[in-house]
Order: sequence, then C-alpha cells, then structure tokens
Amino acid sequence: MIRDAAVDTIKGDPNLYGTLMVLCGDVNGMVSGALHTTASTIRPAMQVGSCDSGDCAVNMNPSSEELAQIAVESADTALSFGIEPLVAMLSDSSLESGRGPDVDKVKKAVDMVRALRPDLSVSE
Repeated sequence: MIRDAAVDTIKGDPNLYGTLMVLCGDVNGMVSGALHTTASTIRPAMQVGSCDSGDCAVNMNPSSEELAQIAVESADTALSFGIEPLVAMLSDSSLESGRGPDVDKVKKAVDMVRALRPDLSVSE
C-alpha cells in the first residue's frame, strides 16, 4: 500500500521523478522549468536531494565572483552542446536606470566575465 502510494506520487510529479533519477545515479542531470514553475522544479531537489556537493542550482544572493563563474560555466555548457553562447547578465536596472549594490554587483560580474573570457558575447 505504501509502495503503491509512493509510485503514484512519483508518476504524478516529473520533477520528483527526475530528481530521484539524479539522486540514484541513473542520469547525470535534469533540465526543467519551461513548463513548470521554479518552485515545482526545485522543491523535490530541496526535499530529497542535497546541495552539499556544490552543484546546487539555487544560489541565494551570489557575489560578483559567483555570478561571473556561473556565467562562464553556463557558456561552457552551451559550447559542449555545440551551441554558441550569448550571455546576458540581468539586474533590476535597464539602460543605466537603476542604482545600488545589486546593480553594481552585476556590472562587476560582467566586467569579470569579459576579463576572464573575452571570447564570450556578454551583454548587460
């Protein structure tokens, strides 16, 4: 009875199923979010997975350095699939309208990415 309920739960939630496949080592990664909310995508990972490995997809308030690293690693992932990366670094500012530490952090990250990888197309 409990097993049947567990199977029904997993079958009813593709994000939970994918998370369990990653956790069990059946797959190396999971992509979700186009048809699912952010919350429904990450909830299973937070409930049954672990962010201790350093591969956590949720980065609360990342530093400029972390943003730059995320941008470079994402671009490298795109390249590994044969996709020419176009990196957009977004903040709550549009065309220099915003001010403050969050905007400055993104601008610094853009500068860092451009310095680290001048081969990448990066916009802000």
